[in-house]
Amino acid sequence: MKLAQNRWTPGKNEITLLREILIQPSKDGKLDFIDKPHKINLFEQYFFQYIPYINNKNEKVVLVNSFCYNRESYEKEKESGRAYISYAHGIVRITHAGRCLWQLLINIENKNYGSLNIGDTY
Repeated sequence: MKLAQNRWTPGKNEITLLREILIQPSKDGKLDFIDKPHKINLFEQYFFQYIPYINNKNEKVVLVNSFCYNRESYEKEKESGRAYISYAHGIVRITHAGRCLWQLLINIENKNYGSLNIGDTY
């Protein structure tokens, strides 16, 4: 797939819907690898990279990469000019880790999620 040719830009309503769907796996018990997933706020403990594209069924989907957020480590890296979060500059390929790195595919058209990949399990 040529991702650059199939991109779309989510609007405010689609971002709101995306965030609503993003918390659903936690409610469904799919994020049990996270310590007490039902008691945390994913948006306070993770960074998210959204990669929106049109799939082969002509549906709007978003690939979501998730990274643990540690404020102390991030601020230290940011101050030194070596911020380790590079997802703002390109697509991050998740190939290892566990509870700190996971990926999810969200279908905006169908308002559902699938393809939950956790660290080195794919």
